Amino acid sequence: SPSIHDWYETVKLNYGHDFTRGRDTAGLPGPDADPADVPKTWRTMDEILGYWQEMGVDGFRADMAHMVPMEFWRWAVKRARARREDVFFSAEAYDNDPAKLTEGHVLDGLLDAGFDAVYDDPSYDVLEAIYDAGQWANDLDRLTFTGRRFHQSLRYAENHDEVRIASPKVWGGLGMKTGKPVSAVLFSMGRGPVMLYSGQEVGEPAAGEEGFGGDDARTTIFDYWSMAEFTKWVNGGRYDGGRLSDEQKELREWYGKLIRATQGPAFTHGEFYGLNHANHETPTFGRVGDETFSGHWLYAFIRHDAGSGQSCLVVANFHGTETLKGVKVDIPQNAWEFIGREGK
Repeated sequence: SPSIHDWYETVKLNYGHDFTRGRDTAGLPGPDADPADVPKTWRTMDEILGYWQEMGVDGFRADMAHMVPMEFWRWAVKRARARREDVFFSAEAYDNDPAKLTEGHVLDGLLDAGFDAVYDDPSYDVLEAIYDAGQWANDLDRLTFTGRRFHQSLRYAENHDEVRIASPKVWGGLGMKTGKPVSAVLFSMGRGPVMLYSGQEVGEPAAGEEGFGGDDARTTIFDYWSMAEFTKWVNGGRYDGGRLSDEQKELREWYGKLIRATQGPAFTHGEFYGLNHANHETPTFGRVGDETFSGHWLYAFIRHDAGSGQSCLVVANFHGTETLKGVKVDIPQNAWEFIGREGK
């Protein structure tokens, strides 16, 4: 029988594939199949999508999309786009889940199936691990060479599954301010969408035991609940932030500035050029204590849009207590050429 920790209230829908027999779904219908020739679940899901599209909904997030056959997504997304060409699909999916229904990289498979964006869980994991597991900012570099996926990733510093940045239990216990460098990097790396989770902008810490979810640094998804810090923004239905502290008001304003800043063409249309690899041996690139190699705490990159000519340098300090002074970033010749200049 299921334990208290099992998702026993869910069921596995029948998409026409016996998931106990491996990942080969090649026998399922193609994207142009007639509705009469597809599994009943496909038709039902298509009807649900169509209903909400008719109601005016123009975007959908698919939960655990990697556990559903890619053939279904190709068929369903194509039909949804026939009803409205610009309908947006994003996928929560994880390539390291053995339940994925493709032999290749499932995030690429979902993009090939028609999704506009896929979750960038790997970048989130690296950033959290800088604070909680000893990783370095340099470890982000390996995630910037993922082809088309890089600019079609949905990036976030919080979501309903992950811990709250402001929780004293995680992210080094440093509080809401940690969201600034983390979100600055995640929200400006690529051209994909970003997620600012409800309450993150006021430092909601998910403190205390929240019903079935327990005291796990997350805002519960199992119970009706109230977010104590967010209700200070609601302020008795006035929605004016009247009960927020000065620090919370400043944080909320800062997130607004970040979102507005990333609407420039360098971020919405531009390319990415990482600078950490060129600064490993640069002593002024944020070293702390007796470090002899750079890139532990600082992450730097350029975003450049050739069409508008706009270039932006992004430098973030992930050290929770050290203000890094005298920082100098070496910009190599290739980077100058990247932004259309001949040299330093």
